[in-house]
Amino acid sequence: IEDYEYMAMLSRLVEQARALEPDSRPAEDMLKHAEALCEVPDSISRSMTDYTKDPDDILDRRREIGDMIEELSRVIAER
Repeated sequence: IEDYEYMAMLSRLVEQARALEPDSRPAEDMLKHAEALCEVPDSISRSMTDYTKDPDDILDRRREIGDMIEELSRVIAER
Protein backbone atom coordinates (compact mmCIF):
# COMPACT_ATOMS: atom_id res chain seq x y z
CA ILE A 1 0.00 0.00 0.00
CA GLU A 2 2.84 2.37 0.81
CA ASP A 3 4.48 1.69 -2.55
CA TYR A 4 1.17 2.36 -4.31
CA GLU A 5 0.86 5.68 -2.46
CA TYR A 6 4.42 6.57 -3.46
CA MET A 7 3.57 5.97 -7.13
CA ALA A 8 0.28 7.87 -6.79
CA MET A 9 2.11 10.81 -5.19
CA LEU A 10 4.65 10.81 -8.02
CA SER A 11 1.89 10.65 -10.61
CA ARG A 12 0.19 13.71 -9.07
CA LEU A 13 3.50 15.59 -9.12
CA VAL A 14 3.96 14.76 -12.81
CA GLU A 15 0.48 16.15 -13.51
CA GLN A 16 1.32 19.33 -11.57
CA ALA A 17 4.61 19.70 -13.43
CA ARG A 18 2.94 19.21 -16.82
CA ALA A 19 0.38 21.90 -15.88
CA LEU A 20 3.13 24.50 -15.47
CA GLU A 21 3.80 26.99 -18.21
CA PRO A 22 6.11 25.44 -20.84
CA ASP A 23 9.05 27.66 -19.93
CA SER A 24 8.68 26.70 -16.23
CA ARG A 25 8.15 22.99 -16.79
CA PRO A 26 10.87 20.47 -15.87
CA ALA A 27 12.74 18.86 -18.75
CA GLU A 28 10.71 16.37 -20.77
CA ASP A 29 13.25 13.62 -20.10
CA MET A 30 12.73 14.07 -16.38
CA LEU A 31 8.95 13.92 -16.73
CA LYS A 32 9.10 10.81 -18.92
CA HIS A 33 11.39 9.11 -16.40
CA ALA A 34 9.00 10.07 -13.59
CA GLU A 35 6.06 8.62 -15.54
CA ALA A 36 7.99 5.40 -16.12
CA LEU A 37 8.63 5.14 -12.38
CA CYS A 38 4.85 5.15 -11.84
CA GLU A 39 4.69 1.74 -13.52
CA VAL A 40 5.68 -1.53 -11.84
CA PRO A 41 8.38 -3.13 -13.99
CA ASP A 42 8.26 -6.81 -14.89
CA SER A 43 11.51 -7.27 -13.00
CA ILE A 44 9.56 -6.59 -9.80
CA SER A 45 6.16 -8.09 -10.60
CA ARG A 46 4.72 -9.74 -13.70
CA SER A 47 1.61 -11.03 -11.94
CA MET A 48 0.21 -11.79 -8.49
CA THR A 49 2.18 -15.05 -8.47
CA ASP A 50 5.28 -14.09 -10.48
CA TYR A 51 7.31 -11.45 -8.68
CA THR A 52 10.81 -10.82 -7.36
CA LYS A 53 11.88 -12.40 -4.11
CA ASP A 54 14.86 -10.03 -3.84
CA PRO A 55 14.05 -7.17 -1.47
CA ASP A 56 16.91 -5.11 -2.94
CA ASP A 57 15.00 -4.83 -6.24
CA ILE A 58 12.01 -3.37 -4.43
CA LEU A 59 14.09 -1.12 -2.18
CA ASP A 60 16.08 0.22 -5.14
CA ARG A 61 12.89 1.06 -7.01
CA ARG A 62 11.37 2.64 -3.90
CA ARG A 63 14.49 4.80 -3.46
CA GLU A 64 14.37 5.85 -7.10
CA ILE A 65 10.71 6.87 -6.76
CA GLY A 66 11.43 8.74 -3.53
CA ASP A 67 14.32 10.61 -5.12
CA MET A 68 12.10 11.64 -8.04
CA ILE A 69 9.34 12.79 -5.66
CA GLU A 70 11.86 15.00 -3.88
CA GLU A 71 13.27 16.34 -7.14
CA LEU A 72 9.91 17.15 -8.72
CA SER A 73 8.61 18.67 -5.47
CA ARG A 74 11.63 20.95 -5.37
CA VAL A 75 11.31 21.95 -9.02
CA ILE A 76 7.57 22.68 -8.69
CA ALA A 77 8.12 24.72 -5.50
CA GLU A 78 10.75 26.83 -7.26
CA ARG A 79 8.35 27.73 -10.09
